Amino acid sequence: MFHALADPTRRAILACLAEAEATFGVLSEPFPISLAAVSKHLAMLERAGLVTRAARGRERVCRMNPAALGDARAWLEFHGRFWSECLDALDELVRTTFGESGGTQWPIWIPRHHSTPGPIGEWPTCQSIGPTNARFS
Repeated sequence: MFHALADPTRRAILACLAEAEATFGVLSEPFPISLAAVSKHLAMLERAGLVTRAARGRERVCRMNPAALGDARAWLEFHGRFWSECLDALDELVRTTFGESGGTQWPIWIPRHHSTPGPIGEWPTCQSIGPTNARFS
């Protein structure tokens, strides 16, 4: 579903369908692309479950399926809460480990000789916290 939503043309088609159902001809008018390209975009939206097409006489009417967006919203909300909780825990760990630095300055660790570090003891120790004035021993 997110692959279908990633394209700006498909998002614009969904925006049109959010206002009202439309035929393929009406949907294709505002886009400076071929009818075949619009058809491929609609097919992708249909495969993702975001759009349904139904025959009405000789015309094919397209409708947006708002329930499918509910699935995407639920996924985003779950992962938003998950990452928010993880980042809050990380923030608390940094604050309790290094104290309040009064800003967004973080300790910087650079391995000696820009190589992969060995055990923790081989990491330099930070004597000054800050993005530009860190000194290592």
